[in-house]
Amino acid sequence: MSKANDTPSQFDEDDLLQEYDFSKGVRGKHHQAYRQGHSVTISHQDGTTTTQSFQAPRTIAKLTAENHIVLPQGIANEIEPNQYFDVNVEDGKIILTPVTI
Repeated sequence: MSKANDTPSQFDEDDLLQEYDFSKGVRGKHHQAYRQGHSVTISHQDGTTTTQSFQAPRTIAKLTAENHIVLPQGIANEIEPNQYFDVNVEDGKIILTPVTI
């Protein structure tokens, strides 16, 4: 059985054209701004524009059956490991404040 994708591509995955120089690129340069949300404006040929706003996806933690809270990896990377927290509930929101013991 033959598949249409069996033919080799024109370029290997590691081949980049010389004009695509990413050696001075900064990883995550726009990450914080993107997390705040952004909008895209599309200009149409008839002169009208359409603007669409995008919000960053929600970050969700999980409370397990053993009463453990599992934090998303992105949040866990921003705090020290084995950290203790003061826990409060205000207006139905759980507030975690790092403390030193």
